[in-house]
Amino acid sequence: MPNDDFSAAVEHLNAGAEIPVVKSALIERMWEALSRVPPEQKGHVSVGLGAFVGIDLGAMQNPEQTVAILARYALLDGLVERGVLDEYMKDESQRRKVFAAVASFPCNKDDMVEATLHKMLRESSAEDVQKAHAEFRAAGYDPEHPKVVEKLEQWIHDYC
Repeated sequence: MPNDDFSAAVEHLNAGAEIPVVKSALIERMWEALSRVPPEQKGHVSVGLGAFVGIDLGAMQNPEQTVAILARYALLDGLVERGVLDEYMKDESQRRKVFAAVASFPCNKDDMVEATLHKMLRESSAEDVQKAHAEFRAAGYDPEHPKVVEKLEQWIHDYC
């Protein structure tokens, strides 16, 4: 069953597995497509991923690949929203390096959560934000300075 396979792929990542590498063109197309959606409509738009980003639907039939694309895009989106990639995203050649790095650098669910924490807590109460930040600090993360940014920048420098 496709839903069972998708759930299994999500559970695999939740268990700590590394997010599989994807083609950078998939991340780039997804970013280009979703960048055109007005901010007030994000979260309310539901379209088949393959059709929306104009990618080969064969790539989207593998649940692990689909989860990897979604996870890696979420990581990119969280970092872009935070503004930590602003300098890279202004220039097309630098932006392509970001897409290549996001598609290929070693990362897992913890990196994705760290990158997206700010976005996830945006509409939370001050108390919930404080609690989440305290939990992150207790686990060795600084919510204001995600380690994943340094990892991604190093990957861009070394491999892209």
